Amino acid sequence: MIDVRLAVPAATAWVGLVVLLPEPHLLPGAAAITATAAVVTLAAALLVGRGAGRERPSTADRSLGSWLPSASRAALPVLALTLVVLGAALSSAAVHAPGRRPPVAVEAAERGGTVVLAGRVTRVDPRSGNLVVAAASLSADPAGGSGSASGAGSGSGASPARVRFAVFVPRATFRGAAPRVGDTVSLPGRITDAEPGEAESFLLHASAPAEVDRARPGLRSRAADLRDGFAELTTRLPGDGGALLPGMAIGDTGRIDESLDLDLTSTGLSHLTAVSGANCAVLVGLVVLVGGALGLRRWLTLLLAGLVLAAFVVLVTPEPSVERAALMAGIALLLRAVGRPTRGLPLLAGAVVLLLVTDPWLARGYAFSLSVLATAGLVVLTAPLTALLARALPDWLALSLAVPLAAQAACQPLLLSLDPAIPVFSVVANLLAEPAAPVATVLGLVACVVAPVWPAGALGVATVAWAPAAWVAAVARFFASVPSGSLAWGSGALAIAAAAAIVVLVAAVALTTPYRRSRRVAVALLLLVVLPLATVTTGREIGRRASLPADWEFAQCDIGQGDAVLVRSSGVTALIDTGDDEQLLADCLRLFGVDRLDLLVLTHYDRDHVGAAPTLVGRADSLLVGPPDGTADEHLVGRFRSAGSRVLQAAPGLSLRLGRLTATVLWPPAHTTPGNTASVVLDIRGDASCGGACLSGLFLGDLGEQEQQRLVGRGAVAPVDVVKVSHHGSRDQSPALYAAARARLGLIGVGVHNTYGHPTKQTLAMLRRSGTAVIRSDLDGTAAVAAGPGGVPTVWKQGARLSAAAPRLGGGHDTAGARPAEADPGDRSVLVVAGGGTWLRGRRARRPRARRRSTRSRGAASGRPGSCSSPAPSSSSPIVPSGSSATSSQPKTRASR
Repeated sequence: MIDVRLAVPAATAWVGLVVLLPEPHLLPGAAAITATAAVVTLAAALLVGRGAGRERPSTADRSLGSWLPSASRAALPVLALTLVVLGAALSSAAVHAPGRRPPVAVEAAERGGTVVLAGRVTRVDPRSGNLVVAAASLSADPAGGSGSASGAGSGSGASPARVRFAVFVPRATFRGAAPRVGDTVSLPGRITDAEPGEAESFLLHASAPAEVDRARPGLRSRAADLRDGFAELTTRLPGDGGALLPGMAIGDTGRIDESLDLDLTSTGLSHLTAVSGANCAVLVGLVVLVGGALGLRRWLTLLLAGLVLAAFVVLVTPEPSVERAALMAGIALLLRAVGRPTRGLPLLAGAVVLLLVTDPWLARGYAFSLSVLATAGLVVLTAPLTALLARALPDWLALSLAVPLAAQAACQPLLLSLDPAIPVFSVVANLLAEPAAPVATVLGLVACVVAPVWPAGALGVATVAWAPAAWVAAVARFFASVPSGSLAWGSGALAIAAAAAIVVLVAAVALTTPYRRSRRVAVALLLLVVLPLATVTTGREIGRRASLPADWEFAQCDIGQGDAVLVRSSGVTALIDTGDDEQLLADCLRLFGVDRLDLLVLTHYDRDHVGAAPTLVGRADSLLVGPPDGTADEHLVGRFRSAGSRVLQAAPGLSLRLGRLTATVLWPPAHTTPGNTASVVLDIRGDASCGGACLSGLFLGDLGEQEQQRLVGRGAVAPVDVVKVSHHGSRDQSPALYAAARARLGLIGVGVHNTYGHPTKQTLAMLRRSGTAVIRSDLDGTAAVAAGPGGVPTVWKQGARLSAAAPRLGGGHDTAGARPAEADPGDRSVLVVAGGGTWLRGRRARRPRARRRSTRSRGAASGRPGSCSSPAPSSSSPIVPSGSSATSSQPKTRASR
């Protein structure tokens, strides 16, 4: 029997915080109401309990018991405890909410001025260098002009209480070494409000180099030295294993590149790089085992285990999942010390209650939520699933399958809000990878601790630990490259509700008694839900792939508010821009069977055009770029060069062969200012071998109206079959260019219900006048264009995703114009073939991610095509530049927008 007496209060408090934290003005009232109800219910529970304990209950007790059924009397204490816990969590949130938004910070955010934030670093993203800073003071930036916060105009600091800032700033903006957890930093920048209910109260976009104060070294500083030393040590280990080992041992994911990160996510193995319960359990279990082998007293062994656990938490830094796991392990050690039994679900519930009362804003964090759900799945479902599977499998195999299946099932509904696909091979991948994880964890920790005193020995231990880490990476790479490695599901409310219903029914089947009516009912309900969903999902996937034209030449990927267009001829494939969503780009590449690119074109460096480019490092033979605008752009292009890509600088007249097609650069001319005005413009058309059967295209990036007119004035625009409409259909267009192009089809990469008003009514009307039919990713989804009979383009459309717009990623976008509306198809013949979209194919709207993402995003985060580790292109590359304007100079890059 599962003990839910503490689990119900913990779950109720969690849900209550998730709902109410975005509305802080409701917290005091909700806390007061809950506290009152808790007092009344607790009094009733005590009264009933006292009456039940008497041999002859009083008249009052008899009257109370007469109208309370026995089940209600048993549930009354649980209800009272639930209200007490919920009231405590809401009261904690109500007390701390005002201090999270001090007037000086609110005023600075409203005015948009620059300030100087001083505070202690509580968290560092090892991959992006972004920080979470607990504010100590907030003052006006002397160089910030009139945007200073009230009361701080002369540099006097405000003292915000309990205020956390998410700081978006590349490592390059720090003076000297990058800050570490526990350091005190001073950061000038612009404050903006965070989303309601987020753990961080404000966002700070740093505008100048940061001052890092290391004057107070302590235990955290020594732990940071150990982490840095171990990271440096693993740079001497090759390949993915060396990059993954720090993540598996101490949660340092700084060396894991985007491609490996996406492979781990798409195969359900990303949890191996998140320090949590498994790491703590292995460590504590090892200490207890060694203590027992040495004959130590029980209390001494448990004390040593606690000390080692505390040191481990300091070493890996207290992330939410680490805090949850360490608190559970600490409570378990304490209970063992006093001779009390330990059970998984009460331990988890107790840890959740303590953490939520201490920091209510953990409730809305993905890391905390996924950690709790995975642990709940393990403690509740592992045993019954093992028993269920053992009826057909050996016991060891049943247990091995039950563990990842339980964790995956519990987390999947929430994971769908980050990634609208279900990894098909997740359980198998975990079955193969999990045995290697403890070995890499323990040996990696040993190497980390030994490195300062015995570097050679630490390297030897790390070399041994490299093997299991490399095995895990190889498993991720392999299953990520398997076709149909993920099942498109959706991220809407209905999709998540359906997944949650399936999980509940699976749990009901596993937990009910075999051969009883309850089990039969649970099985019937499960089949009733799963079979129709499986039929619809599988049928649409098969129909979509069956209808995809095999001879497509151009394909517009639906990646939200951004551009990503594929070009293919005679087995040679190019991609023009990448969009800003790695997962949607990976889905598109997988759909069209693209694993490696012969040419990648980055028209300019706005995030909605290059945000997902890092996932393609090592997978592009050649890279064509325009003028850069800063060190971030430089770094991006440098990564491609280091991975073996040949870098070509775009210049008018440069020609590249793509199979039977020739891509000619029309823009930008030399000395053009970086940005939209310097977008790389390509004219692609077939050579003599096509015999007129190849489609032609004009790809405009985000080129503005004035630059389009200059292009027309040069006589560079000729009629084409397909035009990639500039700037997502904004108003900044030249009618003369589209009249000269006379395109049959216009491709517009645009997000659903985007806030820019793209595409505008004016642009759609202009395209109609020029006889151009419009294919929009918000309405048509991913679309492919092939040459039909008589040269008429044939269009295959996947269908729109049910999603919100992609985030606003940079300045310069046209915000005027109407909401998206259907455009007339134009007056030219175009054969449209509906391809059928996947069921509820969608993603939720996300904030701009500091690192890209795109973030991770969470998220980030499903299937992708193949490995990104590949050698440098050979001299027989099908991309053959011609013309003296081709160079291999290294561009510079602009910081992410």
